[in-house]
Amino acid sequence: MVRSKTDMKKHTNSSSGRAVERLTRVEVRLDSIDQTTREGFQGLGAQLQGMQECVHQIDAKMDASLHGVNDQPGIVVRLDRLEQAHERARWLTRAIAGTVITLVVGALWALIKG
Repeated sequence: MVRSKTDMKKHTNSSSGRAVERLTRVEVRLDSIDQTTREGFQGLGAQLQGMQECVHQIDAKMDASLHGVNDQPGIVVRLDRLEQAHERARWLTRAIAGTVITLVVGALWALIKG
């Protein structure tokens, strides 16, 4: 099957026309993808900035809760006070128990001796 030069030119022109058409469609699709990606990243940046502001607000509230604000004690100070009160109550309970045991032993000794 031998083709003439004219047939070869027609075939080449139609092939290159289809290739150009396909290439144009690919470029249009790439531009669309590029635009969509840019818009997506811009939206994502705005969302991340909003989330960052929210995290900073939560951090400020947590810091205020832990360390207190305007002469109001925070959780750290209140916990320390509770631990100190518990230690004082424990010491007092032991002192009272020691006193009661001493009185009971003294009373029993007095009964035995006496």
